[in-house]
Amino acid sequence: MSGSKGRIGRRRGKRGLTYYFVVDVGRKNGKRQQLWRGGFATKRQAQDALQEVVGRLRSGEFVEPSKLTLGPFLTEMWLPAVRSQLRPSTFESYARNIRIHVLPELGETRLQALSALNLDRLYSHLLASGRRDGRGLAPRTVRYVHTILHAALAYAARKNLVARNVAQLADPPKSSSASRPLVWTPQQLQGFLEHVAADRLAALWLVLATTGLRRGEVLGLSWRDVDFDQRRLTIRRALVQVGYATVWSTPKTESGRRTISLDRITVAALREHRVRQTRERLLLGSAYNQEDDLVFCREDGAPIHPERLTKLFTAQVKRASLPKIRLHDLRHGWASHAVAAGVDIRTVSSRLGHADAGFTMRVYAHQIAEAEERAAQTVVDVLLGAKPG
Repeated sequence: MSGSKGRIGRRRGKRGLTYYFVVDVGRKNGKRQQLWRGGFATKRQAQDALQEVVGRLRSGEFVEPSKLTLGPFLTEMWLPAVRSQLRPSTFESYARNIRIHVLPELGETRLQALSALNLDRLYSHLLASGRRDGRGLAPRTVRYVHTILHAALAYAARKNLVARNVAQLADPPKSSSASRPLVWTPQQLQGFLEHVAADRLAALWLVLATTGLRRGEVLGLSWRDVDFDQRRLTIRRALVQVGYATVWSTPKTESGRRTISLDRITVAALREHRVRQTRERLLLGSAYNQEDDLVFCREDGAPIHPERLTKLFTAQVKRASLPKIRLHDLRHGWASHAVAAGVDIRTVSSRLGHADAGFTMRVYAHQIAEAEERAAQTVVDVLLGAKPG
């Protein structure tokens, strides 16, 4: 009840004389609801606490006290509430990061007692020793944990479970050059492609290197998505991993559903791959899985599990004695070298399937800055007749 001023009282107990306050906070099921707080050493402390509650009541910011802790809120309230709004792979990622990184540290913290300092300590812990082997997580991963918590606490604030979203006041780690993905040099990439030239999936490795496709996108390609005459490739779906199960997924945004151009070398590799795949079909006959007509599949036509593809890549990198990178870093490598070569950032963003060019610019800010520096010097050399070097 916003007009209530409350009242102060005192009582004698085991701790001697203490003060308390009582204030009306509204009605529920037709009955008056009151908030009682006691244990204040002085009347002034009780008055200050009462005035804070009254102020929140008048401004509409009052939150009914609750003993709900962060763990049950995240796993039993927020995740079920947003599940239908998320892609299965995104939901699994949220649930996994909460289970592994948040619950062990903050799961038993009362939701209304959670502070920005609690979150800052969590981020520091994850950066220092957040991995299962005791090593620290990458800043980008910790920022992702922050993103999840920010979304969850925003929901809590909208539902009046907390007075405000304390994640807005926290300080997650910033992206830095140290956290940039490792990419191969053009010479190292060429060495890898030469190493896998005789591999059954040689064309797949080449497509990843020359298109910037995601793992799930390349595994979701059907032959109907390949236009050999126009040298184009259309991305309509992806094979993604949820837990260890696989599901077919459509692009998150309209920009994710895209058609990209192919170079002549990649087209030739795809033609050769199709000939090889046709031979496999003939050998297996009716045992061959033709349902999805996948470009890249197992010998029997069945989809390749995304995790299996990652393991195959890691093994090939090791055998080739090349610097260890992630499979996803082939995508980063394409984008980084495209920016370095002077390709317009909007073209890079469109090819990668990013929702907006601003996101691409933030991810590849370092490469863009380097390209801009080279452009400045190149133009000056032309205009002023400077000699190279």
